[in-house]
Amino acid sequence: MSAKINFFLIVKDHFRTLGDVSGKKSKLDLFTFYGVPLIFGFFYGLKGSGVKPDVLSMLVNFGSIFTALLLSVLMLVYEQQNKLEERNDARACVGGISFFKEKKCLLEQLYSNISYSVIVSMLLVMFSFLYVLVDSVLFELDFHLFGVDGLELNVGNWICIYLIAPVLIFITVNLILTILMVVKRTYSLLIMKI
Repeated sequence: MSAKINFFLIVKDHFRTLGDVSGKKSKLDLFTFYGVPLIFGFFYGLKGSGVKPDVLSMLVNFGSIFTALLLSVLMLVYEQQNKLEERNDARACVGGISFFKEKKCLLEQLYSNISYSVIVSMLLVMFSFLYVLVDSVLFELDFHLFGVDGLELNVGNWICIYLIAPVLIFITVNLILTILMVVKRTYSLLIMKI
C-alpha cells in the first residue's frame, strides 16, 4: 500500500488512546469500542435479514455527513492547539499555572480519534457500496448455493446477509461510540481552563 494512503498509523494511534492517562490499556474501553460492535454485528448476522436499500442510503448519508463534520472538528482541534501554545508561551513569561501538558495530550488523542472516525466513516460508505454491488452483480449471475434441506440461497444474498451486513453493523456501532468519545473529549478540551 502506498505510504500516502496507508492509514494503519492512525488506527494504531487510536488504539493507544483507549486507556487511562498514563497510557495503560483499558480492557473495558477495548470491549466498549470493539466488543460491543462485534456483538451487535454477530447477532445481526444470525438474524439473517440483510440491510434494506433505504437503510443503506441512510448509512451512506451518515458516513458522508460525518466525514465532512469530523474534518471540520479536526480543524477546530488544530486551531485550539495553536491557541494553547500561544497562551502557554505568554503564561510561561508571567509564571501562571496552566494545564498545558494535559491539554496537549488531549489534543493529540483527539487528532487520532477524529482521524480514525473519518476513516471509519469512509469505510461505512465503502461497505455500503460493496453491499449494493455484490447484491446486484452476484444476483445477476444467478449462481446459487444449496443449503440445508435443499434450501436454495443466492450467493450474492448470502455474502450480503452473512458477511457484509454484520460488518456494516459493526462499523456503524463503532463509529457512533467513537463519535461519542470525540464529543466528550472535545467538550473536556473546551471547558478546561488554562
